[in-house]
Amino acid sequence: MRLLLVLLGFFACVPQALYANPVQIIKSPKGISAWLIEDHSLPIVSIAFAWRGGIEQDALERQGLSRIAAMMLTKGAGKDDENAFQKKLEDHAISLSFEARRDAVFGQMRSLKETLPVATNVLRDSLVTPRFDTESLNRLKIQSLSTLKHYQADPEWLLSRLMMREGFAGHVYSKRTLGSEATLQSITRDDLTNWHKHLSRDQLLVSVTGDINKEELGALLDKTFGDLPEKAEQPVVADTTLNGKKELFLLRYAGPQSSMILLWPGIDRHDKDWYAAEVMNYILGGGSFSSRLMNEIRAKRGLTYGISSGMSNYDHAFTYAIQASFKNEKAGEVLALVKQELARIRDTAVSAQEIKAAKDYLIGSYALGLTSTARVAGHYLDIQREQLGVNNQQEHEAGIRAVTAQDIQRVAKRIVQDDAMIAFFIGQPQGITPTKTFETVD
Repeated sequence: MRLLLVLLGFFACVPQALYANPVQIIKSPKGISAWLIEDHSLPIVSIAFAWRGGIEQDALERQGLSRIAAMMLTKGAGKDDENAFQKKLEDHAISLSFEARRDAVFGQMRSLKETLPVATNVLRDSLVTPRFDTESLNRLKIQSLSTLKHYQADPEWLLSRLMMREGFAGHVYSKRTLGSEATLQSITRDDLTNWHKHLSRDQLLVSVTGDINKEELGALLDKTFGDLPEKAEQPVVADTTLNGKKELFLLRYAGPQSSMILLWPGIDRHDKDWYAAEVMNYILGGGSFSSRLMNEIRAKRGLTYGISSGMSNYDHAFTYAIQASFKNEKAGEVLALVKQELARIRDTAVSAQEIKAAKDYLIGSYALGLTSTARVAGHYLDIQREQLGVNNQQEHEAGIRAVTAQDIQRVAKRIVQDDAMIAFFIGQPQGITPTKTFETVD
């Protein structure tokens, strides 16, 4: 068995150009759709799947429910209690996990081809007949409370919590990902069984990669997901944008270091300016040590431990953020330098060398992460979730190649406007003037 586990890990990590294989969109006899990327060079199959609707659907008094419920799906199913279930996974070298995040509940299974029938049964049981045993639930609640306590002592986590709470105040995105002590302790087995009803076929997306053909996959889909409810009622989540433009929120925290997040409304993944925004972001702060922010603020002046930028796309909101950490006494200087770089990328055309470096990286790195069946399956699941096409790689390359200096300047003026910025700080930063100050964040 030890050898089998080693082989499974090896097979899952052998670099391959799996992304080059064609995507087949199939439908099972029961009407369950999936994207399939066949690759028969290794005897392994990876399945990535998700249901629309995530932690934002938790009731206020049950925040943290989705996270716990998703983890409970591997804590026993059918006739197998938690110990028996975990032993079956280990004995057959099956990797199975679930996770609830904003906008979706995710799952992933990986198995050798010869043990795929067992893996299919295990996955089906976890989805259709989870046990939700009280003993396992109580143990997981204790673990979750310990995790919550750990994060509540982490300044970076507290800063992110402040950002979501204030930036999306009044919207379901402001809910606690981990819940609170009170909401976690209140979760019951009945809550889990009610939550489980939302795992329905009409909200399901599936991506499969590896040593399996479309006929085999059709049968697997029906056996695994065919007994789930056909439909489920879910609360309607409204689209939203950020609250608090031109606000500067400060969460006081003892220590020699401060951190900040600067936040703007972003753009939709389907926006005509998306590719220009990708190139702009790489040049500004997304390109690690090749970015302007890292070069000007860390490399030249040594003012920060790290600074980066990036776009985030939720299903109902889009953001653009710059993050950095620094000594308390350097906060004002860092903020001023960031604003200086924002003005430069808005007002002055970027160089041809910067554009070329950004394009080369963004095009070349697209496939670098697609080196295992699990990663390929997850990648194409994300493409489905973003409602992009099977030819996204070619479309991405063409879109990046077409970006001009004028496009970058235009999108910078559109996104990183001074009047649209919201700033979040944690620590005891000097040289800034907060508009709202907090001593704690729930």
